[in-house]
Amino acid sequence: MDWKTCVRLRKIKTQTNLASLQSHGRRLDPSSKDRIDPGRTQRNIAFSAYLPEDPLNLVAAWEVATATLGASRYGRAAIAAHVLVIVSPGCVDAAGDRHDPANPINVVLVREAVAWAEQVFGTGSVFAGRLDVDEHGAGVVDLFVMPVRLRPMNARVSKRIITVAGALEGVRQAHGTLTSFEALQTSWWQHARSTIDPRLKRGTPKKETDRRHVHADVYRTTAAAIEPEIRAAAEAEVAGEIEARRTRLERQQAEAERHLAALGRQRREVEDKLAALTAERERLCVAAAAIERRARTAACEALDALSTGVRALLDGRIDRIEADAAGQSVLRFATQMPSLEQRKLAEVLRPGWCIGLPEALMMLQEHGANGRDIDSRTTSGPVI
Repeated sequence: MDWKTCVRLRKIKTQTNLASLQSHGRRLDPSSKDRIDPGRTQRNIAFSAYLPEDPLNLVAAWEVATATLGASRYGRAAIAAHVLVIVSPGCVDAAGDRHDPANPINVVLVREAVAWAEQVFGTGSVFAGRLDVDEHGAGVVDLFVMPVRLRPMNARVSKRIITVAGALEGVRQAHGTLTSFEALQTSWWQHARSTIDPRLKRGTPKKETDRRHVHADVYRTTAAAIEPEIRAAAEAEVAGEIEARRTRLERQQAEAERHLAALGRQRREVEDKLAALTAERERLCVAAAAIERRARTAACEALDALSTGVRALLDGRIDRIEADAAGQSVLRFATQMPSLEQRKLAEVLRPGWCIGLPEALMMLQEHGANGRDIDSRTTSGPVI
């Protein structure tokens, strides 16, 4: 007699993975049909403290447990773990029919597997489980656990999150082992030998023997019992990876579309600004051309005024130019020149005032430009 204990654990990454395991428990997956005796399926033991009316509905039980425990998912971390809690089939056979759900070892195995799991992963962490008696093997309890730990998010806020990794690290530290899975083996063996049968043994770790200390019949039976679970888990993992890749691609596509939309908006903004600048440039060009025309006209008028003023001084229409009491230059027109002509001439000469017409006429006058007796033939013209 060489009865042993064993624990196997696989992380459940997504609800899709959980749904695959649920399908296996309901015997809806193809792999289970070749492994079971359909006549015994109805005798399988299934249980859930969160969904007792439908314990095989793993997805719904997980959702109820999540709400009850106030737990949240943490990033892409696993949402639960599928734990196979095992004793050698010989231990079950020694107490009666291995396929009898009322077999005392089957009964105590289910009870103690749950008790042990809740010690390791936390009170209320087991949200569903089953013991299948329709398969050839025996001594295997499937537990579905959701470890929850309070984790600080910042200096003021803490949050209850699902963390399989955190629970595994906790059991590793408690047993002082290098790996969490080695700690699980030790932890379950210690619990099982004290609550199920003291003759149960823990196998020597592989790192010490570099080989498996498992009898061929025990290995074959155990492997046959867990093969559907492993296949289902592998299929679930592949499905989960496909789903994850699809999600990543959709996210990348959405990001690319947002980026293109942003570039489109930026391009329209640049085009609008360019159109505004072009319109402003055209407006400035028109304004500059108008200013240039006005400046050219003003320059021509000023030069014409200068030329006309010089001729008027030389031909006698302007008799003299002098400064009044305020220091302003005043033109004195010839007395015989009609008033209307004086005003017209004064208006023509006005643009020349800004380019030094008074000074020029004063210089000509000082050099005796007209040489006549000014006082006898003049009248005051308008001040320009």
